[in-house]
Amino acid sequence: MKSIVMTRRATWVWTVMCLLALTGCQSQAPDGYQGYLEADYAYIAAPVAGRLTELPLPRGAAVVTGATLFAVDGELQQQQLLQAQSQVRQAQAQRDDLGSGRRPEEIRVIAAQVREARSALDLAERELKRISELRARGLTSADALDQANAAQAQAQARVASVLAQQRSAELAGRPDAIAAADAAVEAA
Repeated sequence: MKSIVMTRRATWVWTVMCLLALTGCQSQAPDGYQGYLEADYAYIAAPVAGRLTELPLPRGAAVVTGATLFAVDGELQQQQLLQAQSQVRQAQAQRDDLGSGRRPEEIRVIAAQVREARSALDLAERELKRISELRARGLTSADALDQANAAQAQAQARVASVLAQQRSAELAGRPDAIAAADAAVEAA
């Protein structure tokens, strides 16, 4: 009896082992592949500072060429552009002002000062001539002649000064100042 039980058990064990062996022989689709994957990571940032208004892709998403990654609020850039344009206009106006000399009104004022100074010189010269004739006849003091000479010299100096102002007013700015203004326009 013992041998029948042993034979049944051995048959039973052999049957289970054969079934297990046959189960392991079936072809199964692989769940994955062995190995490792290398990725190219890219850190992406906005080319300008500002507030992001749109983020269409989630973090870690695959990106295709030409895809929109984010949108930056353009208000700050618009303000900076307007400020830069204003600085350019200001620099150009300063350069143009240097190239033009003084305003016509200022030149007319200086021309009037020239006429006034020449008139004062003419008066001083006539007074000097009159005092000189009186002094030659002994009818006036040497002090009066000295005062007339001083007044005539002062009037000549005033004419020279006002004429120099007139020439200066008609000139444009100095060449180095104009070059500096040109450089400021280029920098702006």
